[in-house]
Amino acid sequence: MQQKFFERPYIAFLPFLFLYLVLILVQNVDPLIGDEGRYLQFAGNLLNGFYSPPPPAINLWNGPGFPIYLLPFVAFALPHLVIKLFNAFLYYGVLILFYKTLSGFLNRKKAFYFSLLFACYYMPYKSLPYILSETLTIFLIAAITYCAFVYFSSPGKTISRRYNLLLPILLALLALTKVIFGPVYLAAAIVFLVLYLVTKNGMYKRSFLLVMYAMLFCAPYLLYTWSLTGKIFYWSNAGGKSLYWMSNPTNGEWGEWHNDSLSSPVMNENSLAKLNFNHRKDLDYVNQFTGAERDQKFKELAIRNIREYPGKFFVNWLANWSRMFFNYPVSYTPFRWSTLGNMVANIPALILLAYTALLTWRNKNNFPFALKFLLCISGVYLMGSSFLSAYDRMFYILAPLLAAWICHSLAIFRTGKTEN
Repeated sequence: MQQKFFERPYIAFLPFLFLYLVLILVQNVDPLIGDEGRYLQFAGNLLNGFYSPPPPAINLWNGPGFPIYLLPFVAFALPHLVIKLFNAFLYYGVLILFYKTLSGFLNRKKAFYFSLLFACYYMPYKSLPYILSETLTIFLIAAITYCAFVYFSSPGKTISRRYNLLLPILLALLALTKVIFGPVYLAAAIVFLVLYLVTKNGMYKRSFLLVMYAMLFCAPYLLYTWSLTGKIFYWSNAGGKSLYWMSNPTNGEWGEWHNDSLSSPVMNENSLAKLNFNHRKDLDYVNQFTGAERDQKFKELAIRNIREYPGKFFVNWLANWSRMFFNYPVSYTPFRWSTLGNMVANIPALILLAYTALLTWRNKNNFPFALKFLLCISGVYLMGSSFLSAYDRMFYILAPLLAAWICHSLAIFRTGKTEN
């Protein structure tokens, strides 16, 4: 009976599904906040036969992946709460996929207990009550992690060939949901190609082809953005603004993003006055432009700041890493209780990751290629994110991937063999 329980993750993890539903119901708020309205607007645009308004006032702030997911909810005019409740099922799916990933190299009992520990990592719970792309992103990363382990552990078999299509599709969906992964794939493809040419290891060639196939599935979107902007490989017009704030040369400001109105519910009037004094001139200049041209002007201002204040850019880069882990520092904002919550969750996680990296180095000749593939992409992603205005959600979306790495290292490198 106990063994059958471990073999039925859909039943075993049902209490967490109920927990997620309760968290969403308790924290549900209306009206919409932050980026929620924008995602719904993009979904509405798709229903009306377009994505971005025509030039010059184009809007490619985010990719179409999450708005496509929202299409049925918007088409049937379902309440916002229904969309949020579906987040519970997505994250329940994350637990199932994580368990199935671990079951590929651990016995089911250990896979179950490791999955319970993973479920206790509460950082992703932040996204559950909102119509935001993070929960879908975590689900896609969990699915990619599972598929990568299956694919790279069964070369030449029928199941491997089947995943040869599924894995690039999932990678493409991830890039269309979080557009930063588009440039990340290009960089990772270059790394895989160079490693193949140096080592002649066919696995690197397969990795290169997987990423290129994913890029091929993204081609319709890139052709669409090219038709609007005339720019090749153009993913979003949000990057310039993020880079501008990351390059912020003002002492006492740490590179986090601010809206065009330079307003904030957590900053007092004196702090907002300083923020306006430091940046209103730049924003008034950039706001003369629209679409891709506006994005370019932000990039030009950012490059100016980096050239003139490279030391401050480096300080902001360090602050970015701190915000990815702890959501701190934030300009003109004192230490917050939410930061303490991040520390309680992420300090043990970072210690485990450091120990995992040490175990991996000691056992580098026995390291599964699936993790090499996944860690290359996630490493490039984290490094790229550190050069834009970064927040904790940019780190915790990788939780299923990094947790699988930790579990593999702790369970396998200590024994030297898989358990099933």
